[in-house]
Amino acid sequence: MSLLVDEYRRNWAVRFLREANSDLSTAERTPIPVMSISFSVMAMRKAQTSVYYSMGDPSYLAILVNGALERNKAVEDPTMKFLTNLELIIRSCANKGERLEKNTAIYSARILIGLASRMVSLLTGLDSAGFA
Repeated sequence: MSLLVDEYRRNWAVRFLREANSDLSTAERTPIPVMSISFSVMAMRKAQTSVYYSMGDPSYLAILVNGALERNKAVEDPTMKFLTNLELIIRSCANKGERLEKNTAIYSARILIGLASRMVSLLTGLDSAGFA
């Protein structure tokens, strides 16, 4: 049992990780590159949201992360650095859009989902095998 998150948020974190894995699977099967990239970015956002739920209130954390990025200062706190790096990776992939290679988008989503799974597992005390 985790002290950081209640059962409600834990369940939402797991749900978003499962949805992220589902979107990644769809991205891998989709023959149309633009749709595949879109599903990959959606999978990344859902993985990010799962991390936010495992840490507390997603809307509050999104404001904190965006504020940290707007200040243009180096982030010292390791947790905030992790969260801002997640956001930057997702923004980078989303901004490239059609110029992004399908395989690069899928690879990035796979890595980000893996990182999110480990973080959620650490914060919630749940086994990451149940997230797939």
